[in-house]
Amino acid sequence: MRLYIGIQAASVASSENLRQPLSAQGRLDVTHVAGFLSLFEQPAPAIIWHGNRLAAIQTATMVAKVWQSEACETLPLLCDDTATLALLAHVQAQRQDCALIAHPAVLQALLACLLGCPPESLNLAAGSMLCLQHQDAYWQLQWSLRPTLFYRHDEEAV
Repeated sequence: MRLYIGIQAASVASSENLRQPLSAQGRLDVTHVAGFLSLFEQPAPAIIWHGNRLAAIQTATMVAKVWQSEACETLPLLCDDTATLALLAHVQAQRQDCALIAHPAVLQALLACLLGCPPESLNLAAGSMLCLQHQDAYWQLQWSLRPTLFYRHDEEAV
């Protein structure tokens, strides 16, 4: 089983919009990462779950569209950064590939539990996607993709 972990892309500042939708840069980042997924990660996961923040919903919706997945829904456990153990149990119970897209505060502790590392050792950049594989009772990191990989080092992001 594969588990895709998506960090919601960058949102506008709360001073600009209290709902904090994706920023122009966030939308561009999701477009690049989702493009990679559509080319190299097929078939799509059976379901894409997301948190309740607007940026997480928009990120998940954009990824689902590219993956041509109609199974994209809110998972209440992704709305609470204190529900790590319940979220871990939920993930462990899955038998099909799935994706989780939420705020990094929610996903950092989950990833630390799955990979057996301290949470502070994880540097989760907005718009990043990770792929974990469950094999022989362990979770292994298969790959990690950061949006900055799509920009030249001397190029300013939008």
